[in-house]
Amino acid sequence: MQTCTYQSRATTQTQCGGRHRFSRWISVLMIMILTISMAVPAVGQAEEVLELYNYTSKKHISYTDKQIKVTLNGYEVDMKGTPGILVDGYSLVSYYDVFKTALGFTCTYDKAAGTVTIEHNSKKVVLTLGSKVALVDGKKVTMGTAPIKVKFKKANKTKILVPSRFVAEQFGLSYTWTSKTSTVAIVKPLELYYNGQEYSYTGASTQVYVDGSKVSLGKMPGIILENTTMLRAKKVFGDSMGVDYTYSSKTKTVVLSRGNLVLTMKLGKQEADLNGTAIWLEHAPLSVKNLENNTSYIIVPASSAAKALGFRYTWDNSGIRSVIETTETTGVTGTVVLLDQDGQPSKTAKITPDGSQVPSAAPSPTESPDEPEDDSLYEADDEGEKNVHPDEEVPAAPTPTVSPSPAPTSTPSPTAAPTVTPTTAPTKVPTPTPTSAPDREEDGYPSIQDALFTWNTDEASAYVIQNLRSEACTEIAGIETEYIGTLINVSKDYAMNSTYEKYTFSFSMPVGAVKTTLTEDGSIQIIADQSIASERTYSLGGSLVDTIETGYLQDGTGGVSTLASVKLHVTNTSYRIRLSDDRMSLTLIVTANYLEKLQGGTTSEGEYLLFEGMQAFDPIISETDAEITILLPYTVNGVGLKYYTASTTGFEMIHYINVSKPTENQTRIVIGKDADTTYSIRTEGNQMYLYLPGTSASENSVVSNVRITLPSNITASMISDEDLYLNNQFVIRISGNYSDILNSTYIQNHADKVKNISISYSGGFTEILFTTSEIQGYRYQLNNHTLELEVRDPDLIYDKIVVLDPGHGGKQPGAIHYGYQEKDLVYKMLYTLGHKYFDNSGIKAYYTRIDDSTVTLTDRANFAEKVHADFFISLHLNAADAASASGTSVYYSASNNSRNDMGLRSQDLATALVNNLSEALGLRNRGIPTAKFDVVHLNTVPAVLIELAFMTNANDIKLLTNAEKQEIAAKTIYETVVQIFEEYPTGR
Repeated sequence: MQTCTYQSRATTQTQCGGRHRFSRWISVLMIMILTISMAVPAVGQAEEVLELYNYTSKKHISYTDKQIKVTLNGYEVDMKGTPGILVDGYSLVSYYDVFKTALGFTCTYDKAAGTVTIEHNSKKVVLTLGSKVALVDGKKVTMGTAPIKVKFKKANKTKILVPSRFVAEQFGLSYTWTSKTSTVAIVKPLELYYNGQEYSYTGASTQVYVDGSKVSLGKMPGIILENTTMLRAKKVFGDSMGVDYTYSSKTKTVVLSRGNLVLTMKLGKQEADLNGTAIWLEHAPLSVKNLENNTSYIIVPASSAAKALGFRYTWDNSGIRSVIETTETTGVTGTVVLLDQDGQPSKTAKITPDGSQVPSAAPSPTESPDEPEDDSLYEADDEGEKNVHPDEEVPAAPTPTVSPSPAPTSTPSPTAAPTVTPTTAPTKVPTPTPTSAPDREEDGYPSIQDALFTWNTDEASAYVIQNLRSEACTEIAGIETEYIGTLINVSKDYAMNSTYEKYTFSFSMPVGAVKTTLTEDGSIQIIADQSIASERTYSLGGSLVDTIETGYLQDGTGGVSTLASVKLHVTNTSYRIRLSDDRMSLTLIVTANYLEKLQGGTTSEGEYLLFEGMQAFDPIISETDAEITILLPYTVNGVGLKYYTASTTGFEMIHYINVSKPTENQTRIVIGKDADTTYSIRTEGNQMYLYLPGTSASENSVVSNVRITLPSNITASMISDEDLYLNNQFVIRISGNYSDILNSTYIQNHADKVKNISISYSGGFTEILFTTSEIQGYRYQLNNHTLELEVRDPDLIYDKIVVLDPGHGGKQPGAIHYGYQEKDLVYKMLYTLGHKYFDNSGIKAYYTRIDDSTVTLTDRANFAEKVHADFFISLHLNAADAASASGTSVYYSASNNSRNDMGLRSQDLATALVNNLSEALGLRNRGIPTAKFDVVHLNTVPAVLIELAFMTNANDIKLLTNAEKQEIAAKTIYETVVQIFEEYPTGR
């Protein structure tokens, strides 16, 4: 741990980096000079003065600062002469022009209340004019500045302006501020469905020009999948390029023809046919549904298809567009990549209509969009959103010297093959095999032998990580002061990207020593001496930080300290703190994890992959027959976009490896494998190993037909369950909020009667709700970060099953005497008190009612068959005209007295209960009469009805309402059930 110390208030100071007071003041002075110079625009370059009237403050304003324009997915939003403006360093834009018109969100303005409500995809944000406090799904969140109502005098338009970054990030939109051009760039994900999965596509929405004319792509722009631009087949090729287009939904075949060239493609296949010659496409054609308008489109690889038909295809990276031109070879000679005898892409060739090949030059690299440079971790230029403190000035990341590489920013197709054969193989770093190496390590895992490849961080990520580690400050020494300050506020800087977040704690006086620790429950605990804070919870809408709770500590000697608990969404984050020169502003910066290294190779028993991060990983792992998908949430992909096949890496069990980044702080690794190949995971600190084949698992009592991969920090003690069988449901609860993570996890469900699995967060628990077609039994265990469940008919899960029926209920009170109702007394004894004995007893008890509800007699009798019960017990209380009548009797039906598979008869059950209850409660034993009560007569299993005592008898009712006697009754029924199962075992 690095310690930050102040030597003297008047001399040199050091804060986690050795900066001196003199140099900082020089920096401050320089920034002041620059700020002044920037505030006075050069002659001829000044912004046009905007004459505004602020209805919120009721003031006329001559606005001379930056006039902000907004782009959406790369295209400028028409602001209709009312640009965005800066207020307190935050950008404000028209909610109507940007969020309602351009983005299509549902927006309403309540003039009387002065509120703007913005809704999209079940998210709801309510903003109040003049207030910094917003409601996000009902929770209060503090913004950097307040919305305002403004009239633009020249345009003669009145607009309500809202904080653009805050609103955009609440709805998960990508947001970038460029000070140089005064531009807010918003990227709205395309919600797409293809290959059986939903994707939030956040990559570039590409344009297309055909012979100089722009093609209108409507609701389905061009997208980039695995380095390949995909365009609408009919709209682009059929309608704009003079190509004949046909599609057969029956055979999933797309045919494009121009002149004498005919290109035949099948959905999901990279192998295609051009005039009888087998060729390879950069990406398989797809049927993609845009979930926003619920319309499906056929999209094809632009470059492959255009060149095959003889068009010239180029990629304009600056304009993010495909440029397609008709040439003398169009419809005459196509340029393609041929397949070799093994069906693998081999060489580039030119194909004529008769299928013959024309010699061609060596293939050139695939023309694809260049990969944008990664954003620096630090605020290199966020002027207009928030000024950078001089202590936070960091040199810009060096420009990587590598050549540009294709850069999809989308979620890759899970089963897609590589878009281009790699020109350089991954670095092969052989690891010497030790002489007489053991087959297994001491921990039981196979020993590592050779490393076949190693991918390390790219230059930009390595630079960021180096800065993170060099500035890792978690403790600051104190100074002497006679004052006790107050924590005034905690705020979030919204001018951050999604890989890190900055929070500022503002104090009224200088604070003393500051210490931080990362607790086991995934919180950063901050203690700031010589200050005090009120108890408060801040919900600031962070993706890395959940909430910040503040309070104070006393040391017993009069000393007091602010205590802040920063609750994180995950524990695999880095953080550091900084203190301003006046010690009145404490900054906490929380950073996502980084994947620093990915290595693969062989073991003594198979193959392995090694993942190494700045911190430990919380992986979400899902598996299909053909793939293992590892999602690393809140983890930046530091090794870059990778796709290598077995032929490149030398693997046998691993068919391919695809490394992508669905979002800026998520990393996804897809590993191709055979259906019968198993795997296992081992974690050691910040390293995670995946072994193929998997190591032998311990004896598993659960024959799972449902599997859910959980984050690695979840332990068995955090998991509980509740059987909601009356609704044909059961729920698994996990302490903490993992709903977002698990909702993106692939769940293997092979349980025939599980209809639906939903995941939500409520009351401090993540709830996994299972809905079944009929009542099901279940059991589960946590095995190697995987929740394994067995869901089957109850008698296939539980050894002992009993139905307990609290009589009456709802609109049927039963007997009413001495101010008591029969339904309430039997419910208390059989359910309220009784279920405590049956829970975790090894006996599965199903209740016909678990509240004061009405249940018909037929439903009660049929319930035993629904749950495959071994026997049935109904509890009632008696009544008689004669007040002297008293005692216990247990009824059964003579017509339902056959022995079941256990050898048990209803008569046997009745005898045991009447004897045990009358003795335990000191009541008269009235025997076991027979009767055709519906619940015993119509039942399919041994069934009895207990008349415990008489509500009309003064002594009996006194006993029935006595808490101690009620407990005895409940316990005796339970002990009798245990006795019956011991004497008549089920044999299951």
